[in-house]
Amino acid sequence: MLTALLWWLVDGRAIGSDSLREPSNAPIIRIAVSQTPLSSPFFIAQSKRLFSQQDLAVVLVPCFGGHKCMEMLLNHEVDFATASETVFMFNSFTQPELRLISSFVESDNDVKLLTLKGGGIVNLTSLEGQKVGVVKASASEFFLDSLLILNGIDSSSVERVYYKPTQLVEALLLTEVDAIAVWEPYGYELTNTVPEQVEQLPSRGVYNLSFNLIGLAGKHRKPEAISGILAALEQANLYLITHPKQSQTLVSETLGISFRQLNWSWQDYLFRLSLGNSLLSNLHTQARWALDRQLITGAEVPNFRAMFLDGKSLALLDEPLEHK
Repeated sequence: MLTALLWWLVDGRAIGSDSLREPSNAPIIRIAVSQTPLSSPFFIAQSKRLFSQQDLAVVLVPCFGGHKCMEMLLNHEVDFATASETVFMFNSFTQPELRLISSFVESDNDVKLLTLKGGGIVNLTSLEGQKVGVVKASASEFFLDSLLILNGIDSSSVERVYYKPTQLVEALLLTEVDAIAVWEPYGYELTNTVPEQVEQLPSRGVYNLSFNLIGLAGKHRKPEAISGILAALEQANLYLITHPKQSQTLVSETLGISFRQLNWSWQDYLFRLSLGNSLLSNLHTQARWALDRQLITGAEVPNFRAMFLDGKSLALLDEPLEHK
């Protein structure tokens, strides 16, 4: 946070000030931004014209889901994309030119294991012999496997049933499965549909999701552009932390969702820039899991450290941005 304040003071004006400079002859930088609350720093940065304060001409290109944003990046439709570390991990096996620049938000409660009260599952041990709906080869399936391992439950004793994310809530309501491993906003959707009937099994902290700024090697316009984007995001994160209600109002209007829905998971978000060993370890763990589950074949775990923009992205700034 100290770094953000320094950026604020060096710039010489408060966030949202009318005295803003427009970028002169700056090349347009297109960023594919997933339409989710996890992308809130980008919505704030654009609304408050924080990119312009860094002499950047940034265009946010909406996409629905990190995998779609990644497709746009790999098709060279955009310069950067936002996606979870799981999306980055799967694509890194076949796309070694990918570079992870920084994560900008984290959550240890975005993916949840949900069931309906009275359905026979009262604790995690009760999962044995039950059907669990998951999204194949995704954070949903990785989360379920991690949860089973941590609780000493044989994964073969749990029948997993694969669905698209949009089908999981209905599958549980129709009792096609006994529980679902699902990310937001589907947890909110289920709870809003059948209040008082939803049970979240203990799982907070099992899986730490991060949303990240991703680019391609050799496609970065110049180091100043990356440092400017990171500086704008750090200012946006400061605003998100110090103005939560105003931020939620702006983000809910941007996404066209209710304030109540956004507030449902807001307290689970940790808005900060980070590129460190915890993310590296998470990527390695997920990659080994993908190989063990044969979701990826004929490959080795990528050298993720080398894919952290050669380890230099945060060093482009005068001070490291990761909060200790």
